[in-house]
Amino acid sequence: MNTVKSYWDKRYEAGKLWGDQPCPSVALALPFLVVNGAGSILVPGCGYGRNSRAFAERGFHVLGTDVSSEALRQATADKPEVMEQLRYERMDIREMAAGESFDAVFLSNVLHLFLEKDRKKVLAACDKHLHKGGLLLFTCLSTADKKNYGTGVEVEPHTFHHNGKTLRFYDKRAVMDELPDGYTLLECREHIQTEMNPSGQREDLVLWFVAARKKGAE
Repeated sequence: MNTVKSYWDKRYEAGKLWGDQPCPSVALALPFLVVNGAGSILVPGCGYGRNSRAFAERGFHVLGTDVSSEALRQATADKPEVMEQLRYERMDIREMAAGESFDAVFLSNVLHLFLEKDRKKVLAACDKHLHKGGLLLFTCLSTADKKNYGTGVEVEPHTFHHNGKTLRFYDKRAVMDELPDGYTLLECREHIQTEMNPSGQREDLVLWFVAARKKGAE
């Protein structure tokens, strides 16, 4: 954990790496949250809180977690005092123990940062915190992202290590294979996320947006 924490603390010391606006996947997730009657959302790997705050501003009760103390410092500094429905806690996403369950888990551009054994831990931790009938919402890199796919050393199939981090790229079959047992797929679609990268240059990422419902209901 310390190596991962040190990496992200150092990255976030540069400030808000991707700006203040929420990811496009927030807008993609909202219709599913509304239809499913979700009231609470867990946002693992929340970074400095741009997505967590966007959900809280729309009335959801949100817990954002991250391994980086620096990211959470920035997130907390940006949180209005009156926004009681938004909380932050430091946790390793692979070993989350929030002590509560949620109506939805929103995992934005996080899953593809791990090798296979740790992705299984991430998804198991998310599942543990999700009510039956709840939503698992996540984004991950697509193999259609030709600018980034194949950059670095391939350490697992379609998984490359570059500049200190690991990136796993998915086709549609791989996305569906990644879903834990006991989930019904609601949506799996590619979209473009355009924003400024940490170097100040415009970057277009090709991502999958996935929505799935945990079977059963409480």
